[in-house]
Amino acid sequence: MKTVNDSNQKTTKQEIILTWFENLYEGNKVIFYQEEFPCIAELDIVKQTAQNMMLHINEKTPVVSNVKNIKTKHNADWVIGFSWQTVLPSYQHKVLSRVGAGAVIWFNPELVKTIEALIKDNNFVLAQALLRDSSLLNIINEQ
Repeated sequence: MKTVNDSNQKTTKQEIILTWFENLYEGNKVIFYQEEFPCIAELDIVKQTAQNMMLHINEKTPVVSNVKNIKTKHNADWVIGFSWQTVLPSYQHKVLSRVGAGAVIWFNPELVKTIEALIKDNNFVLAQALLRDSSLLNIINEQ
């Protein structure tokens, strides 16, 4: 993963979020949600400063079964930015939400791995249920 870091001073929020990038599934895979389209995507940090971060996201595998009805194109590239002040992290679930833009990124490598396996088995219903409630991951992994 490429990183450009223009800041030596990081807040605790930044430090915690940046550790999520160090342990991604298969090096750079996350779940990305934008414009009603959840997908497995590859993620790279384009630029990071004390005020904000820019990310390059390449959509790979949809987490929906009927892509034709979705506005977003499969295998699209996104560059999104967010301010450290306005990004909403869920530390327990390793999820970032971008305020006002409808973008959400799930970093949990076990969640990404499980959803990818469910998609390969054409179990889109359970994959989407996991995105709504990632605590189901514990139940699935116990089986």
